[in-house]
Amino acid sequence: MKFQDWFDNKLKVSRYPTPSEIVKVEAKYVINVSCEYIASCQKVCIDNSIKYFWFPMDEVSGDIGLNSIFGALQILWIAEKEKANVILHCHAGANRSTTVMEAYYFMRTKKHYVKEESQESKERFKKMFIGSEDFDFKNNNRLLNNIEAGHLPSKNKMELFLKKTEEWFLKQEWEDDFITESGLNSIKCDVRL
Repeated sequence: MKFQDWFDNKLKVSRYPTPSEIVKVEAKYVINVSCEYIASCQKVCIDNSIKYFWFPMDEVSGDIGLNSIFGALQILWIAEKEKANVILHCHAGANRSTTVMEAYYFMRTKKHYVKEESQESKERFKKMFIGSEDFDFKNNNRLLNNIEAGHLPSKNKMELFLKKTEEWFLKQEWEDDFITESGLNSIKCDVRL
C-alpha cells in the first residue's frame, strides 16, 4: 500500500469519536491530541485491543505542543507501516488533529497539504461566516496557520523538524511495547532542532 492510499483510506481525522464509532472504524490505533482525556474512549480501546494514545496539544497557549506532535507522528508512522486504520482526533476535529495530519503529510511528501473544497462547501462557508467573502480556501492549512500564529516554530524550522523526524524514524527498529502500567501510552521526542 502506497502512502497516499493509506493516508486517504486508513487515516480518519475527526472530532471526539463515540465508543461505537471507534469499534465501527476497526481502528488499531486511536490518537487523542485534545487537552481532554476521555476515559470512555480509552475503555472501549482496552476492551477491544485497540492501542490508545493521548498526546495533549494546547491550542490556546503560545506553544501548541511540539512534543505531542512528535508522539502522534511516531504512531502514525508505525500505523502506516502496518497499513493499520487510525483515528486521529481532537475536540472538534478542526485544528489540532488536522495540524498533526498536515504535519505527517508534509513529513512524508515534503509538500504542504492542500484540500480542494467543493463549490457547495465554499458557498455554505460564506453564508455561515460574515465577512468571509474573500476567504482564501487554498491557504487553509492548519499547520501553516498555527506556524503563522506563533503556536509552532517558524516555517523553515518546522519543515526541518519534520524532515529530521522522518530521517530519525527511518533509522528506528520499532517494538510493539507502548503500553504503560496504567494502559495509557506515551512516547518521548528524541529529535532536536
